[in-house]
This record gives sequence, C-alpha cells and structure tokens, in this order.
Amino acid sequence: MQMLNFVLISICFIICFICAITDVKYGKIKNIVIFPSILIAFSLNLILSIYQGLTFIFLINVLMMSIISFILYVFHFWGAGDSKFLFFIIFCLQNIPYISFFC
Repeated sequence: MQMLNFVLISICFIICFICAITDVKYGKIKNIVIFPSILIAFSLNLILSIYQGLTFIFLINVLMMSIISFILYVFHFWGAGDSKFLFFIIFCLQNIPYISFFC
C-alpha cells in the first residue's frame, strides 16, 4: 500500500503544477483537469482507507473539508475552482487518525 500512497502523492504534484500554471495564466482552474483528478484520487484514497480500516477517518476528513470549502466559497473568499482544488488535495492526502477521539 506504500505504492498507492506514492501514486497519490505523485498525482497530487503533477495536478498541482498543472493547476498552478492554468491559474496564473488564465485565472481559472480548468474543470477538464480537476474533475478526472478528483475522481481518480477519491477512488484510490477510498480503496486505501478501506484496506487500512480508516474509512470513518476518510469520511470525517471529507465532511470537514466540505464544510470549510463551502463556507469559504459562500463568503467569496475564493472561487469554485479553488474549492474543487481543495477537494482534490484532501483526496490525495493519506488518512491518518489525527484525533484519537474518532478512533
């Protein structure tokens, strides 16, 4: 499963680089880049969390970042592309039980 973590982090670096270039050049994060990336990262991270038995931690991370991302979007701190990009970053990160209360 270390290989799966390596794949997730590699995908994260590549997509972050692409999104940074398109954001600086056009002022937008293209949906054609971010949606397939979210789907791939979500699928791989879900497989990894089920294998490690951390599905609940994965769902808590997704829920918390959904709330934070939505609040920042509603109050116009950033755009919709940034919210989608945050989802992608969260799906690429490894699920670690940060707070022992949830375990």
